[in-house]
Amino acid sequence: MNPNQKYLFVGFLTIGIFIGIFLVKMIAGFLGIISVYDYPLIGSKITLSMVLGFICTLGGLIYAYRVPVVNKLSHEIVIELSKVTWPGQKELKLSTIVVLIMVLIVSIILGLFDSIWSWLSDLVY
Repeated sequence: MNPNQKYLFVGFLTIGIFIGIFLVKMIAGFLGIISVYDYPLIGSKITLSMVLGFICTLGGLIYAYRVPVVNKLSHEIVIELSKVTWPGQKELKLSTIVVLIMVLIVSIILGLFDSIWSWLSDLVY
């Protein structure tokens, strides 16, 4: 398995987990709306909505993985992300400090403008 395939699999798996959790909650809510009991299938933790949600998610992910357009796009995204040069720890700390200082300066300037406009509007009204 090449490294791109590994990243692609991990990406699809991560997306699948989030979509599966979302679908489980949506199906459980829908069953509650139509007053159908969400039966526990295995123990008390695994319910009908959980099984249906993850089966739908698994089917959707397998289908999406087999669609040539989605598969090609996913491979291109992984290839482009492998070309990115990520910042080191020192550069990241410096950039974070610069951003925080700029946010503070812009907040002060906007606060001053707000105070001035508030004072001017009080004069007019």
